[in-house]
Amino acid sequence: METAARSICPFCSMGCTWRPGREAARPFAGEPPAPTLDYDPGGGPNRGSLCAKGNMSLELMTDPGRLEEPLLREEGRLRPASWEEALGRAAAGIAAIRAARGGRAVGILLGPRATLEEAAAAAALARAVGTPHLDLCEPEDHAVLAGLAYSPARPARVEDAARLEAMNAILVVGDLLSLSPCIARPVLDARYRSRRHALAVLGPLRSRTAWFGRPFLRCEPASEAEALAMLLGLVLDAPGGPAPGWADEVRRLLSRLPRGELERGCGLAPGAAADVAAALRAGPASGVLLACEFGTTERMDLVAGLAALVAEAAGARFLAMLEGADSLGIRGVLDAEGFPGEEGQTAPEMLEAAVTGDLRALLVLGADPVAAFPGTMASQALAAAALCVVSAPFPCAATDLAGIVLPSAVFGEKGGTVRGAFGTPAVLVPAMAPPGRALPEAAILAGLAAALGLPPAAAAAAGPGAAARAPAPPTAAHDFFSELELFLRTRSREARSREPGSHLLLAEASAANAAEGSLTGRLSWARYAHPRALLGIPAADAAALGAGDGDRVRVRSNWGQAVLPIRVDRGLPPGVVTAPHRDPAVRGLLRWRREPVLRSLDLRPDRVSLERAGEADRA
Repeated sequence: METAARSICPFCSMGCTWRPGREAARPFAGEPPAPTLDYDPGGGPNRGSLCAKGNMSLELMTDPGRLEEPLLREEGRLRPASWEEALGRAAAGIAAIRAARGGRAVGILLGPRATLEEAAAAAALARAVGTPHLDLCEPEDHAVLAGLAYSPARPARVEDAARLEAMNAILVVGDLLSLSPCIARPVLDARYRSRRHALAVLGPLRSRTAWFGRPFLRCEPASEAEALAMLLGLVLDAPGGPAPGWADEVRRLLSRLPRGELERGCGLAPGAAADVAAALRAGPASGVLLACEFGTTERMDLVAGLAALVAEAAGARFLAMLEGADSLGIRGVLDAEGFPGEEGQTAPEMLEAAVTGDLRALLVLGADPVAAFPGTMASQALAAAALCVVSAPFPCAATDLAGIVLPSAVFGEKGGTVRGAFGTPAVLVPAMAPPGRALPEAAILAGLAAALGLPPAAAAAAGPGAAARAPAPPTAAHDFFSELELFLRTRSREARSREPGSHLLLAEASAANAAEGSLTGRLSWARYAHPRALLGIPAADAAALGAGDGDRVRVRSNWGQAVLPIRVDRGLPPGVVTAPHRDPAVRGLLRWRREPVLRSLDLRPDRVSLERAGEADRA
């Protein structure tokens, strides 16, 4: 494996690399050299290029707003503390809760940018404390990975970007180019290599990716599961290789669902969908790429499983683009270690348990659950916990509620191993030391274990060779398809009972956001590109409100309300509005829905009503 000095962009799961450099000249004599970002033509899928957010990676290390010392909350305010005092207080709090309620009253949430070694250290700490509650804190990735484990499909993986360039047919579910702009090169190279190439894009909006789609399979908003179920049936009907073992189960399911109702529910043109199915099945090299985001897709877990089924049925390779830089690797380590397992709680369940008082301590390592999850459940959980410890590189919504704040390192300041969407391990090599007294989560976990009097975590086992995704637990295909059939029937009834005049709020896909947005929100480029939250609204709907660009409207859901300025978007279909879901005002409009089977959140769009804001709101 390549081990030369090289770091990795932290803003998505592509694993784009860059090399740390040093400036030779400084304006003042004796001033230490500053870090520089050098492109890395030979490593990673980006082959020397970086997207706008990736180019700003060094801003994370030089931002003057970094947390540089531990903080303890006393009388409502945070004060500086030493590491010994901060870890001692955290250890004393955990020990007291364990003595009173047992280790199961402690929950650990691990952010999507932890290394494999840090994930293993967190597992060792959880086991030593006696809690089964350890999980990845990234709701989109949690739903996708849960759905892929639950689905019976096991398609071949797209193992590198070069594989994409050689494909003659690609199906993209979602807005790939907004989520991971650097993947545009191999995908568009394949798209324009041959006039006969098919780049089919499935989604409800004409996104950046959809502009290149040939064809663009425009489905009804939040109907991706129906569209993929319909496409799966067409792929199985198309001539080609042998059918997978679960094919008969799919055919039985589809026979119980009226084909016409499925077509009407998703809005796909049967002819175009059949052409895509045939292209995927007939092509010598084809792929299915999943790139769905929070708040755009209903039942993302089922959508992920269906996309994998389509890939396997077509003999295509599959790639799920994840929000977190190391979500795939972390999930693999936790699966191998048995967390959370049947006895342990998932991240959403931990937050619910903290609100009810069943969970008394929350350790949040490198994540901001308040920004990551919809509604107010996460903020209630952190406020309700008797002990709330948060490690983060910057102040964020989670640190505002924490009793103990621990400053942590970012990529470029720590070593370790990560595993991106392509599944291959990559080594982080620090470009510089963390600022002040900040530490990597690996050191924080080791210090906390020492303060608790526990043996050091054995993180060495989580090296590159041991980090592969553990095999999913055996799942009967019948279970997945039963859940899918129940959902499709329920979804059909819900679609027929929509209230007239209401709008569907979809998340706005944007490269300025990554994971929970706590890092991208610090970038100067992101602040320039998206200085404020705007509500995208169709021209006809804006005219009906008597509003134009910049005017403010009140958006109401059953869960909250917000006043937002509008941006008239002539590309939106009537009845659909968009907004950046990472904005706190928008997040408060969304409902918390936890699926009982896969125990992940259903991050579906929500229905809202609009009215012109009053004079007081416009002030």
